[in-house]
Amino acid sequence: MKALSVSFSFGCVTSFVLVLFSDFLPLPIDGYSAKRVFLVFTLASAVAVPLASMAIGRLRSKKWLVADLSLLVLIWVVLLYHSLASNTSAFGFSEAAMYGAFFSSFVLMGHVLSQSSQHEQVWSIFLTVCLGACFLYAMMTLTVYGFAISDRQTNLVPFIPWGFVSMRYWSHVATWMLPLFPLALLIGPFKSSALWKVMVLLTMAIWWWVIFLSSARGSTIGIAVGLGLVLLLFGRSSLGWAKEIIKGFAGGVILWVLLSVAVPELLFGETQVRGLKTDNSDRIPQILEAWAMSLQHFPLGMGAQSWLTHDILTSQYDLTKKFGHPHNMYLMWAAEYGWLLVALVLVLVAFAAVRFFVKRRQLLNNEDSVSVSRLVAITASVSAALFHAGVSAVFMAPASMLVGLLVLTLFWCEIQLNSPNDAVPADNANRKRSLAGGLLLAGFVVIAYHWFGNVSDYHKAMREDVQFYEENAFKGHLPRFWFHGYFPRNSTEMPGTR
Repeated sequence: MKALSVSFSFGCVTSFVLVLFSDFLPLPIDGYSAKRVFLVFTLASAVAVPLASMAIGRLRSKKWLVADLSLLVLIWVVLLYHSLASNTSAFGFSEAAMYGAFFSSFVLMGHVLSQSSQHEQVWSIFLTVCLGACFLYAMMTLTVYGFAISDRQTNLVPFIPWGFVSMRYWSHVATWMLPLFPLALLIGPFKSSALWKVMVLLTMAIWWWVIFLSSARGSTIGIAVGLGLVLLLFGRSSLGWAKEIIKGFAGGVILWVLLSVAVPELLFGETQVRGLKTDNSDRIPQILEAWAMSLQHFPLGMGAQSWLTHDILTSQYDLTKKFGHPHNMYLMWAAEYGWLLVALVLVLVAFAAVRFFVKRRQLLNNEDSVSVSRLVAITASVSAALFHAGVSAVFMAPASMLVGLLVLTLFWCEIQLNSPNDAVPADNANRKRSLAGGLLLAGFVVIAYHWFGNVSDYHKAMREDVQFYEENAFKGHLPRFWFHGYFPRNSTEMPGTR
């Protein structure tokens, strides 16, 4: 195996182990913080390596790469301005740099993979690792279920899903992963294995059951949106994938009836089923508050982490329960970093859409069933997550960001185009592009150095604040960058003001 495959394998295995099984690891810090720290180092590496490859001439500067880099520089400028020029938080740089590195990493690594001969191998690694980890999680979930039932627990929600500080953070991972499970039945080295098929279908069924058990509306609707979108875009070419995900859905319904209804009723004569909540009364004030914030300095925002520190603008939000984020990533970005950042992200989406439609037409015309299946599954996953981000913190929770980084990297790789105009440039052009890559790398190294220091300082300050917060201003831990996410806060709730 070559360096790229080895590095991807390490990142993939470590990410899934941390995301799903951190409770079993002897970590020096809590699992939530460990995932965040690993995310920070992974993002830094995933940006630095492609820039270094560009600087030494190994990553060819095709026209779409140049366009992507130019846009990423603008995104970085907006993020850094709102973290350094505003005085909303001493630790806003930690989050701003995280978002800049997140966007940059999947874009740049997607280009690296698309120009690599190990593209197919990386896909096989990803499917094998993610299905293996998710299958193990599913089997352990059945074990947790067995222990809960043996203790005469009819309300299973406090126990399943397990391993996450909030069931909603598990649902973020499910949104990314469930659309990709069927792909393992259509491509890959084990697609003809009967045992593999049983394993994949059982994994899908159990994960769907947990979605029903926890009433994960965002995941359910997001995956439905992804399903509808790929059926619309790919038509009959997506039916094989759609059939498999519907099988998993049906299996989840059967398991829900058996495990959540029939077994408790037969054993204990009662059933406690979590209802599907349709009331959005808690979230509407958050949305209105974030909207009001986004208009304060339009098209700029109120500053990094201003959602935590600002003086409340709307009376509705003043009277409701507080959260570390407004349950809408796009409005949170608009509130803190401005509509200008949201517009730049939409341009990035437009860049992806142009390449996607061209690549889709090429694959359908060539009748490349394997590549079509990959594009169908990855499109469903990404579109489901983008929808889910409109109602939850998909791009804030570290577990979701770690899995999302892998998925978005593969998506960006899949949509890259092989153009006849991308001939090898002249030596003079090569030198200029190598110089540009070197300058970008040097700039990022400086940013990363200060980023690591700010994250370390942020963690120390957060740990020191915990006791004061729990004794004087406790409103729940409100996970955000750290598990104790309601830090910093408005100055009236900080030490020295009471």
